[in-house]
Parts: sequence; structure tokens; C-alpha cells
Amino acid sequence: GKQLDLEILMEESVTNMKEVNISAKKNGMNNELTSVSGRSFSMEEVNRYAGGRSDPARLAANFAGVSSPDDSRNDLIIRGNSPVGVLWRVEGLSIPNPNHFSTIGTTGGSVSAINTNLLRNSDFMTSAFPAEYGNANAGVFDLGFRNGNSDKREHTFQFGAITGIEFTTEGPIKKERFIVCFCLSLWICKHGTKARFVNWDICYALLPRFIV
Repeated sequence: GKQLDLEILMEESVTNMKEVNISAKKNGMNNELTSVSGRSFSMEEVNRYAGGRSDPARLAANFAGVSSPDDSRNDLIIRGNSPVGVLWRVEGLSIPNPNHFSTIGTTGGSVSAINTNLLRNSDFMTSAFPAEYGNANAGVFDLGFRNGNSDKREHTFQFGAITGIEFTTEGPIKKERFIVCFCLSLWICKHGTKARFVNWDICYALLPRFIV
């Protein structure tokens, strides 16, 4: 049969509509004294970031005003400041360097020693720090631990080429609740050198079951 061609003419019509405003709310900071140049990040964001190796520092290197010199280490250059000026805090306590294969006097390393399964939403600041962060001149990581599940026991197992073998267990225990994370780095499986690197990381938290 013969192909049927249809020519359909359309008339232009103009309709005036009300404007549509789309806005996003900035993630609130855990520290209420931080008003600018700060951002809160979750454990899920750290694990979802491609090539991040479950490392909060490698995630932060993707933020505005932050860069990393190369991919072999997680040193952070924040607005041109030296990585030495980055302050790391865990549950309010300052720590010198939370990384394996680090260099003396630096705040970065090749492999992070932080187990993200233990972290809650944490803060990262690039300037205008509150007075409590007096020992920082480049940036601040203010990390905190999760409280653990107060209703039932939960277990997590994961395997990564860089992060290694990780196991997490949490749940209620009598009138308290706990969370324990264990990690074994796979650097012990590397061949071609007589050096043996064995990294065992164990983190835990024990809290009241009901926090008022």
C-alpha cells in the first residue's frame, strides 16, 4: 500500500503562569556556633562517593575551596593553606593524624584509619571556626560516634580492596547499648617486598540505652 503522510498544523498559544521557585535547604551543622564556611556530612555520603575509599577526607576534597595534591594521600589543601593546619577531632578530643602510612608532622596519609560505620553526621569547616577549635588554621573535621541500636542487634560485614575486611555489631546490652567495629587492612596481602604491613583497627562505644 501507499504510505500515508499527514500534515497537522498547530496554532501557537501563550499562557501566563505563576513563577515556580525551587530552593534547597543547607544541611544544618551539629555545632550551632558555625554559621558560615561549614558543612555537615553523613556516613552515607562518604560511602557513596566514587573513589572515596570510605574516607571522609577524600570526600571533603570535592567540596568548594578544597583540593588534594594527588590521589596517593588524603592531605587537604583548603583555600591555599598547608595541610598541616587541618585539625581532626573525635568526640571533642583532638587527634594528630587518623591515617595509616602518614608522615610525621602531617595530617594526611594513604589509608584512613577511621571506620565510617561508627560515625554519625559530622562537621567539616574551612574557615571562621568557633573559639573551641583554637589549634586550627586551615580546616576542621569534627567527627562523632553513633549511639548504636537500642532496640535490636544488628551486624554489618563488608569487604573492600583498600579498606579491607570490616565487621560491625551493635545493639542493646542490659541497660546500655553498644557498637563495636573491627577492621583488618588487606595490605598484609601485598607481595614483592619484605615489608609486612598489618593494620588492625578496633573501635567501640558504650552508652546508656535511653538518653534523655
